[in-house]
Amino acid sequence: MTAAAAATAVSFRTPVLPWTISSDDEARFRRITGRVLLICAVIFIAMPWLPVFKPDPAKAPELAAPMARLLIEQAKIPPPPPPVAVKAQPETAKPELVPHKLRSGAPAEPGYRIDFIGPGGKVLQSMNGPAATYRRGAKVPYVRAKVTYTWVTHEETMECAAWTQPAFGDGRVKASTR
Repeated sequence: MTAAAAATAVSFRTPVLPWTISSDDEARFRRITGRVLLICAVIFIAMPWLPVFKPDPAKAPELAAPMARLLIEQAKIPPPPPPVAVKAQPETAKPELVPHKLRSGAPAEPGYRIDFIGPGGKVLQSMNGPAATYRRGAKVPYVRAKVTYTWVTHEETMECAAWTQPAFGDGRVKASTR
């Protein structure tokens, strides 16, 4: 056969692609679906007439040895102690700055004074004014600040003081925030 004759030859086969639906496949699908539905219908119809096991409520179910051992071990655990009643403490009022009168002759300059106090109550630095900064040395474990305000009224010198919480530098803060 020549190339020209092969090109003019016509194929009488129908092309079959993987996604084309064949009549054989459809017939097999309907047959399997019908059989599955028939079996399910028979089971569903027969279900109400099947015997049902009802356990006797008066008879305790038998336990396997591991389960019985587990229940006995749980029975040996003592009950938790009763809760301790906590007495409600009366609510305290907000702290207020109560001025006190300085004795006469005490050296006091009107205005703010900030004292930085270390261990043992030692005054590390004292500054006048409403703002101050202190750099804690490596050997000082903590520092507190005492802010004092002094004023003169009716020839009397009055003073109020407030303390800050200590600022620790020896690792206590890091340990408490874990």
